[in-house]
Amino acid sequence: MASNFLDKAPTVFIEQNVMHFINAAQAFLICGRWTEAALAYGQAANMYRYELHALCEAAILYTKAGLASEKVEIGQGLDYFSKAVSVYCDCKKYGQAARIRQWIAENHDTNGNHEGAVIEYKMTTQYYHAANMNQQALQCQRKVAYLLGMDGEYAEASQVYQEIGREEMLHNLTKYSAQDSFFRATLLLLAVESCNLDEVKTHLQESIEVDFRFKVSAGCDFLKNIISILKLEDGTVHEFADHMYDYNELYPFDELNLELLDRIYKLHFDALE
Repeated sequence: MASNFLDKAPTVFIEQNVMHFINAAQAFLICGRWTEAALAYGQAANMYRYELHALCEAAILYTKAGLASEKVEIGQGLDYFSKAVSVYCDCKKYGQAARIRQWIAENHDTNGNHEGAVIEYKMTTQYYHAANMNQQALQCQRKVAYLLGMDGEYAEASQVYQEIGREEMLHNLTKYSAQDSFFRATLLLLAVESCNLDEVKTHLQESIEVDFRFKVSAGCDFLKNIISILKLEDGTVHEFADHMYDYNELYPFDELNLELLDRIYKLHFDALE
């Protein structure tokens, strides 16, 4: 009996130390001493992870440490969040890992770091797929495509939107959103520097073949008319502007669509003025 107690003694000692660190972290939080709280949570998490091998508890504490660090400076908790993601992946809890990774991506996006946000959203998408959380994965893919478009990566953004549209068609809850994805994919192609209008028209037809409802949508008609105006040698900027105005009255353009249409105008009409 004594031998069994001695065998467990180191573990009991470690658990007591962990609780001391957690209690200290909570006290620091009450006092608003965020850096000290983060360090205490981080130390407790390390002990859970490496000495007690309690991975889920470690991930929770790494996350708390990250949140405390963020109170001091946005982005300062990245190291703790990354550790939490790593531990959750070791536990095969990909959904939890994805939520933290998505938080990191949103943080980058808020601070204007689109490149970092795209990288994080792509990784988040993979984690959500691993957790069979397809709706959340699609949301992250949309963010990737949108940010790529805003940063002028039109061809890549178009490809991502096309993939999103095809994925949306596979699920009843999202298939009606596919039209918007196909619309954006084609509009992005029109904004590419060396766009070939015949190739864009072929791309539009491929989208129609994937989603027959897209063929009779206002968005598809808008794109067909824009392509026709651009292909005509005597197509004028006034026709282009009037067509944009009429469509916008019914379906207001968001920021990316306005950026793309401005880009298309400059590519095809600016030199003529």
